[in-house]
Amino acid sequence: MEAANVLYGRSSAEQIIAFEPFVEAIGRFAERIGDDEVARLIDGFEPEIVSLVPSLATRHLHQPLVRDLGDSPPSTRPTLFESITAVLARVTRAPTVLALDDLQWADQSSLSMLRHVVRRLDQAHLLVLVTYRDDCRPSAAMADAISDLHRTDGCRSVRLGGLGVHDIADLLRLAAVPNADQVGEVLRERTGGNSFYVTQVLSAAAEAPAARASFDPLHVPDNVSEVIRHRTATLSAAAQQVLAMAAVIGTGVPRRYLEPAIEVVGGSVDAVEELIGRRFLLEDVRGDFGFAHGIVRDAVYGGLSLSRRRQLHRAVASALLAHGTGKDLHVGAALAHHLDLAVDPSSDAMLADACRKAGDHAMGIWAYEQAAGFYRRALAAHRRCGPDSDTASVAVTMADIDRATLLGDVVERITETCTPADRPVGTDQDFPLEDLAALDRVRIPGGIG
Repeated sequence: MEAANVLYGRSSAEQIIAFEPFVEAIGRFAERIGDDEVARLIDGFEPEIVSLVPSLATRHLHQPLVRDLGDSPPSTRPTLFESITAVLARVTRAPTVLALDDLQWADQSSLSMLRHVVRRLDQAHLLVLVTYRDDCRPSAAMADAISDLHRTDGCRSVRLGGLGVHDIADLLRLAAVPNADQVGEVLRERTGGNSFYVTQVLSAAAEAPAARASFDPLHVPDNVSEVIRHRTATLSAAAQQVLAMAAVIGTGVPRRYLEPAIEVVGGSVDAVEELIGRRFLLEDVRGDFGFAHGIVRDAVYGGLSLSRRRQLHRAVASALLAHGTGKDLHVGAALAHHLDLAVDPSSDAMLADACRKAGDHAMGIWAYEQAAGFYRRALAAHRRCGPDSDTASVAVTMADIDRATLLGDVVERITETCTPADRPVGTDQDFPLEDLAALDRVRIPGGIG
């Protein structure tokens, strides 16, 4: 049996990183292969790929200029999309699975790229697997993307149901809970068979061995968030503090964000080990962390008071500022995100600057929709600063926002209508590139914000 390549990426509710599931999928795959293989995969597309996945700039690819290419944005959004498609096409010379998780949180740019990849690689040895939660209302962009995917030949939609009584009974037996069959029936009714709900209940039981023998499914909390809160209450005070900080950082918790933030609030790095041991957090091969499930993060974050959330967002922002964002544009976007949620009037000038820079970066990689969002936040912060503030250099106009929004709509249509199915992947043939370049220079009339 031939081994398959697996590229996995997920979207996060924070939407800090443009094209996040693709950035994560390509970045993580690159970590598992050698420098020579990475160089072969991105050969000819270095400016586009490195601008999207900055971590590749640190690889020893025997191409000295690759370290500086991240400062040169792709010439057009179609060029970026075709570059990603071409790299994936090279990966699919072996059977490949591209798994994109939590699509309900994907930014509009990621959804556009997904549609492009599926349309262009329909004959490749590629299985595209996307998951999304249907318990929340999808955005218009998400609904359109799912509708388009359903019209693709070979697309199948599978609704995941809950665990059956026998499945739950097997898990109960593994957890040494007596009367597994009878308890399984009640637990199935109480939880609806939600696999994460069930495993959290069993984790809570495992953490209280004395109560395991008298496990009563009728006393199971009414929802999974309550189960998680019961579990967090049994953590040490230091671990609870670190867990709250991790929840504020987001579903994915980079070590470079967490450790400095812990220092700011005087927490203990040792508490991270407790959280990993109790499977609240998972550690990946890069040494970064992530929540075992997005529901855990949501429950912890939702349990924080508004004032506590703002305090912790300020702590994360302070840590990022103290350690410097450098040229890491993802860190710059994270800084804008946390300053915004800190809701600190004294930081509005800093917020306006951070959001403007994040918006400019998003424009530089043709993530127009995300750029418009950052520009809106920059404009709001700029207005709060008042006429006497020193924010002239970071002022944003409504024209900037309108231009980003218009470009997103127009370029999306051009990309879709100018991509013949038989055109070789990775070429700009048939794209009206001169028209696109002219469009990018358009200035929409508008007043200063």
